[in-house]
Amino acid sequence: SALNSSQPFERGDFFAQYKTIALLKGKAYIGNFSIRPNGLTNKDAGSKSFEYYSNAVIQSEEGCYDKFPFESGWVFMPSESDDSPIVKLESFKDFLVIHKVNSTHILNFKKEDDPELAVNLKANGIKWKCQSITTSIGAMWVNQYGCFHFDGEALRDLTDKKISKNSLGWPQNDTSMFYWDIKASDKNIPSLAFDDVNNQLLIVNNSRLTEYRDLSTDIQEDSPIWIYDFGAQSWTSDICS
Repeated sequence: SALNSSQPFERGDFFAQYKTIALLKGKAYIGNFSIRPNGLTNKDAGSKSFEYYSNAVIQSEEGCYDKFPFESGWVFMPSESDDSPIVKLESFKDFLVIHKVNSTHILNFKKEDDPELAVNLKANGIKWKCQSITTSIGAMWVNQYGCFHFDGEALRDLTDKKISKNSLGWPQNDTSMFYWDIKASDKNIPSLAFDDVNNQLLIVNNSRLTEYRDLSTDIQEDSPIWIYDFGAQSWTSDICS
């Protein structure tokens, strides 16, 4: 490209279509991507053939966010990684966060040529990109198992010993939100936001305007929200209308 004074389809590089991207230490990392077999040349630019890598990550050349070395750019996933598709990549400090449908992995790129596995969570993934966020104080995501915060040092579940995971819920709760009722599906889309001024995490239980009660009836309802205050280290709940 004109920006980096090189052809985007040089030998060893390829044209990629991808579903998620993160920038980390001068490189672009893409996940859940498709490429032309053996890269792409001007001769086969019109080809419709693609190879799909739904659970793989590859990195660009440093400073060249449109050039992905086919031979050397692959990021090795943890051996325990499942085959579910990658939903979202995020970066925080030296870390690359890899959210998959069924798991979450965090790689430490302090040693760029030899990244280390910092977090490996099986059966703990996300379905929607809006279930995760990176902030000034770390990476966060939610699913049916809890609300997770990685600050670069440790991983913790912010709901642990604070919100019941049992449907019996809180005995003294005066709202309709008696227990952690976060679920992600085609009809339920949890969503995160972060208030940097007040140091609060906001979670909309379902960001869809319509909540489906059954297959035949669409009922529009206000969505409950969770609010976590990092200063007080406590939760409150409200209704988002």
